[in-house]
Amino acid sequence: MKKLFEFGDHPLAIEIQARVSSIILMLDANQYSIQALYNGQEQLLDELLWVENNQRSVYDHLRLLKKEVSDIALNAKQSEGDLSDDEKSTIENIHSQVGDLEIEKSILIYGRWLFRYIGDGIAWRAYGFQRKIIRALGDKESVPFMSNNDGIDKERRFFRGIRNLGEDWLPLMHDITNCIRTADFSVFHAGKLKRIIELKITGSKKAGENTGTEPKLDRRGKRQAKRAENIMDFMETGDLGKLRSELAGGKYIHSEQYEKHNFAAISSAIQSCRDVGYGFQEPEHGLLYLTFDTAKDLRTKL
Repeated sequence: MKKLFEFGDHPLAIEIQARVSSIILMLDANQYSIQALYNGQEQLLDELLWVENNQRSVYDHLRLLKKEVSDIALNAKQSEGDLSDDEKSTIENIHSQVGDLEIEKSILIYGRWLFRYIGDGIAWRAYGFQRKIIRALGDKESVPFMSNNDGIDKERRFFRGIRNLGEDWLPLMHDITNCIRTADFSVFHAGKLKRIIELKITGSKKAGENTGTEPKLDRRGKRQAKRAENIMDFMETGDLGKLRSELAGGKYIHSEQYEKHNFAAISSAIQSCRDVGYGFQEPEHGLLYLTFDTAKDLRTKL
């Protein structure tokens, strides 16, 4: 994180922070209503696709520059001669460009996490701040990119189609979050979870072709569908064995009260940071909240 803080005044970092703030302010101004949670996801989709397009551009540019350096060095080796002054100057210039692109790459990776962090907040609100449910849905490796060569137009149409069912319907797209990694969508109606969906979109059949059978899932697809089914069973029954076999016989107790989030301790640590540049609070044994202002030199204070 320290490295990223050093680039806080980079134009790309400033732009990302402004885009992030815009979404947060919209959600807060609309008091996290269903419509605001939906609109926030639409904005996050646009922003994440913007980040990913920039990432691909940076990665492609880095590959070309590194190949250019490699080609210059290889040609010099084959000719059994030293690099000319022009070649040395070219390589030095390329290394400078690579350094700038590496900074942009780091900022974009951070930006992707930051946008998805807002998605985490939307997910937590949609699921009523139930920590164990979120953990159950996050028990899997994250997906680095949400888009592929075909884009996500079909997924987005599905997402919008759920919302168009009515004002009480809220779709949650899992790929805009860091914390939810199982299946693709959660569907809520009037604040209640209706279904977890693993969306499989296949190419359309040729005109007049009708096999009379549903498309078959591969092994990965079957595993994902089974896990989504188990999680839905867990939601309905509270049987922890549906999540992990070693928890068979355990029962999850649902609470209508929000879990403890230590807002007072966090606020105190933040206020201290504003006053003196750092702050810390330990509301309970083993839990420490630490804040610090990266724009201030703390070495003279600690």
